[in-house]
Amino acid sequence: MLVKLSSDKSVSEAAAALQAAVQANHFGVMQIHNLKETMEKKGVEFARECLILEVCQPQQAKKVLDQKHGRLHRTALPDLHLRGGR
Repeated sequence: MLVKLSSDKSVSEAAAALQAAVQANHFGVMQIHNLKETMEKKGVEFARECLILEVCQPQQAKKVLDQKHGRLHRTALPDLHLRGGR
């Protein structure tokens, strides 16, 4: 499922607000990927700011991983993407 929301916040402001909301709802941010930095390190020009937040709800992740045929499924463990520009 793809959900798109708009905000007048900058990417860093939106990321900070999202991290606070994630923690308030008993989730955790495992890692934040800066796509612009990563692409530039690989020699690819990428003009927009873009952060990818790996968000996890530990109890739900454990349920998925404890299943008999437990494999990580992107639908069960989604990422959150914050992009600047329109």
